[in-house]
Amino acid sequence: MVIGIGISTYNRSKHLDRILFSIKKFTKSPYHLVVANDGSLDNTINICKNHGVSVIGSCNKGIAFNKNRALYALSEFTDSDTIIMLEDDTMPIYPGWEQLWVKAVKNFGYVTYAHPKIADGISQGEGTPDNPYACMKITSQCAGVSIKSLKKVGYFDTRFKGYGIEDGEWTTRLRNSGFGYIKVPQEDGYTKENCMITGAVQTFDVESYRDNASVAKNREIFSQIRNDPIPRAAWLNEEEEELLKTDIKEGIKLICKVW
Repeated sequence: MVIGIGISTYNRSKHLDRILFSIKKFTKSPYHLVVANDGSLDNTINICKNHGVSVIGSCNKGIAFNKNRALYALSEFTDSDTIIMLEDDTMPIYPGWEQLWVKAVKNFGYVTYAHPKIADGISQGEGTPDNPYACMKITSQCAGVSIKSLKKVGYFDTRFKGYGIEDGEWTTRLRNSGFGYIKVPQEDGYTKENCMITGAVQTFDVESYRDNASVAKNREIFSQIRNDPIPRAAWLNEEEEELLKTDIKEGIKLICKVW
């Protein structure tokens, strides 16, 4: 079994260096590794070169498009069965960390990281692959998805620009398609709550690129597209398709490398 690990990053090369060291140190399964770089102006590209890791990306297109770079590369150009997506403020901290994610994905098709900040929203569970937390809140620092789930639901919707809401909308489509949720009994039936694990990873404090205006606009977009067909391509139009495929082409040899 080979897994795919994708890191989405923007102008956090110092943190990226730590993350890549941690992945190499603690990952015990064979894996493909790619860094999706959203037009960083710092030392990101050199850091990736120093680690011998594939880096794809050119201009800044926002989180949704940038995560699609990694997801598309790993799903279309490698033999990965499970993809683990990390943001550039999150890293593994225990040997064999990926095995927890693989097991949870096998059980539920999709799973996200139970960040301590959402503890007040947890309704049940232990945060393990067999008994994950159930929570109506959504986090995005780390997520695991099966190729089967990805093929059915598709990619992030690139109508979302900048930062915010894109992960929630993708999670909603996955949940509505039967992946990544736990049925929590209620008096009048049950709720479908998001499946989360602790996953042997941790986050660290970083400067946020959150833009409240972009978040508000993305919320409006979410309400407008809520009833659109579930499968989404990794691009919105021919221009985005050409850009994404060109970005990936630059790093294809290293993308296919198995660590």
